[in-house]
Amino acid sequence: MDLFDLTKDMEKPTGHVKINSSAQNKCRWNTDGSIIASGDSSGNISLLVLNEKLRKMENSILEDFDSILAQNKE
Repeated sequence: MDLFDLTKDMEKPTGHVKINSSAQNKCRWNTDGSIIASGDSSGNISLLVLNEKLRKMENSILEDFDSILAQNKE
């Protein structure tokens, strides 16, 4: 599973982990963005805990996103 920070690079993942040899079909984040649950083609569910570095975005980046969204609503 690759994790991307699209604000930095769209082609190089920020993190990578090999879960198993089965295809990962679905994933969901928990509410605070610290855990990803991933289900595979064999019916297994894996929980991946992200380290602090991968969990947080800088406030300035979030403010930029908010202003872009506000402009698009107008």
